[in-house]
Amino acid sequence: MDYIVFVLVSTLEWIALLSIPVVLLGYYYRKYFTTIIILAFIMSVLSMLFRMTSLQVAMIIGIQILILLFLVKLFFRANFIQAFVIMSMGYGFYNFVQMLIIEMVVQALEFQYVQIYFTLPITTTIQLTTAFLMYGLCYCVYYFKLELTELRYLIEDRLISKKYKNILIFICTLMSIFIVLINFVFLTQNFAFKFFTIIVTLILTFVILLTYVILHSQFQVKRLIEAKKFYLDQDQQVATIVKKLSDDYKLHFKAIAKLCESNTTHLIKKYVDENQLEKRASTGGLDTGLRSGIDRLDEMLYALIINKRKLASLLNVSIEVNTEVKDDVRTTLLEVRNLSIILDDLILMLYRLPESQEKSIYFNIKITKQEIIYEISSPFDIREDQSAELQLFDALLRFKKNHVIVQSKLNPVHIRIHFPPIKKAWFDV
Repeated sequence: MDYIVFVLVSTLEWIALLSIPVVLLGYYYRKYFTTIIILAFIMSVLSMLFRMTSLQVAMIIGIQILILLFLVKLFFRANFIQAFVIMSMGYGFYNFVQMLIIEMVVQALEFQYVQIYFTLPITTTIQLTTAFLMYGLCYCVYYFKLELTELRYLIEDRLISKKYKNILIFICTLMSIFIVLINFVFLTQNFAFKFFTIIVTLILTFVILLTYVILHSQFQVKRLIEAKKFYLDQDQQVATIVKKLSDDYKLHFKAIAKLCESNTTHLIKKYVDENQLEKRASTGGLDTGLRSGIDRLDEMLYALIINKRKLASLLNVSIEVNTEVKDDVRTTLLEVRNLSIILDDLILMLYRLPESQEKSIYFNIKITKQEIIYEISSPFDIREDQSAELQLFDALLRFKKNHVIVQSKLNPVHIRIHFPPIKKAWFDV
């Protein structure tokens, strides 16, 4: 009976420990719920088996950390950095909260640290209190939208820089050492400066946990700066197009002036018709409808659509955007740059078409936590002899190199860019 109670309580603990990093990093919790329960049960059974041995508790915890790291990597199908961050964040948060509770009990009831560990009712109460506090923390993170999504994008990035990889490995390793250290000090009798050591270790653990928030904030700021820079670069592009249009019109006016000087005014109407000058777009009303239908997009996509609509408006091309955004998922600068190249090519090709042809681009965006789909279509054909001068094929190739599913048709233009669901965790239902 005692073993059943131990496994049940321990399973609740491990569920809480694994839930906090999944929720805090902004993962789709329902996707991992079954896997978390199975992992928690495995770890609780292993914990019970380890307690039957003569190993010291600090050594058992060290072994558990290594096993949990392996199991998270295996069951969550995560890369090493993801698994290390999830393990250290979960274990670190749980250990920090539990040690705070233990310290309050020790100071309030004047118990010895070792006495708490070997007094079953007190141990069980502390375990359950910690677990339910963690569940409450998970709910608060979800309810108030406090997820560290930028940190998640960092650890998911296959091209993460060596600098940040080393920082994360150092933080996670330090966290693991402190977890083992605080439990070693906690259960060692006659340890000099025990209270002081525990308090210092708790403070350092809190600082390490705070480092995750700092990294998230840094990348959030970096993302905003990149979005602003991208927006300004696109504005510069629009300004360049405006100057080119202005220069073109000056040449047209000079040509018309020469026709007038040579007394061939009857050719002016023919010249205007051939060059479609009376139908070219003006810059008047440029801001009309720029922001329609894109309110829920993130900063990068928002800047992209605004600037491409400005450019398209100058060239008498329309961009119709249809969005289906169900979750707060961020796009990367690389994605947006490739989309920008594709849209630029299509806008310029439509500009060169006769005025009798429809000059519209239809851009459908679907964003969920499971997948992202971009569909770009336009009712014109791209000829084979035109493909050599287009950069959109290079952009599509870059998408493919990043394991994105790309489907494209040229007659008429229809491009589908599908970021498939992330690999499912084992036992996901």
